[in-house]
Amino acid sequence: MKKIFLIFIIVLLIAAGYTVFDNNRVVTTKYSVSSDKIPPEFNGYKIALLTDFHNESCYKKVIKKMKAQKPDIICIAGDIVNMNTTDYTNTEELLRGLTPIAPVYYVYGNHEQNNMILNNYDKPEIYNILCDYGVTILENENVVLEKSGAKINLTGYMDNNFDDTNTYFKEKAKRELTSISKSFDSSLYTICLIHRGQYFDYLSEMPYYDLYLSGHLHGGLINIGPIRDMILEKHVGTSKYSKGMYTENGKTEIISAGIANDDGIPRILNTPEIVIAELLTK
Repeated sequence: MKKIFLIFIIVLLIAAGYTVFDNNRVVTTKYSVSSDKIPPEFNGYKIALLTDFHNESCYKKVIKKMKAQKPDIICIAGDIVNMNTTDYTNTEELLRGLTPIAPVYYVYGNHEQNNMILNNYDKPEIYNILCDYGVTILENENVVLEKSGAKINLTGYMDNNFDDTNTYFKEKAKRELTSISKSFDSSLYTICLIHRGQYFDYLSEMPYYDLYLSGHLHGGLINIGPIRDMILEKHVGTSKYSKGMYTENGKTEIISAGIANDDGIPRILNTPEIVIAELLTK
């Protein structure tokens, strides 16, 4: 009995040690996305996706990973800070390191929007800092990315303050994404940067958008099937999506597990990550 107990303690200590190690590193996860709508000039085009940084202190690790990957653009899909952040030093250091690597595009997450509402501001506090570092903030608008004369679209959908489990998003997003689509050439390959990743079953039915880049779900935090699913069901109303690449209705979504944990709860088998999405021409 003592031997079994000793083995249990050793296993527990090893698991705890690995969890601490795993929570204090950042990995790079790579995906390839192919489409006959992607121009040959964009073959091999690398998009770095960063989500849910939440003003963490690991900015040096993130910057190092980004430099190594040499992306063509960097997309930040919201929650770069917390709603109650007052000291933006970590986020400023992150932006100072990222912006020389590649052009940076950004959309608000729910934490930025909550920050704005809680403080009764017209813009989230992070807005001016992003502008100071030359980040392109996409507030329900589209930009055209060009390479050797060829073009693709990048649309940024700004988050709103609403509960994850109600129908508000679907009702509002349909109107707003349809409105945005009227502003760009819909024959071009179109990427949509959007914070909340759990709505892909709905978003994939919309025309014009080919690839969605998102986060918000933190990979379910504890990446052990039933536990992960329980957490996601409770917080966002569905366990269908957590992290990774999904394909539905001819559309693709990539959901990053993000960087931060959640209120001090450690990630388990769910390493903080940056994502590289490489575009390939069919």
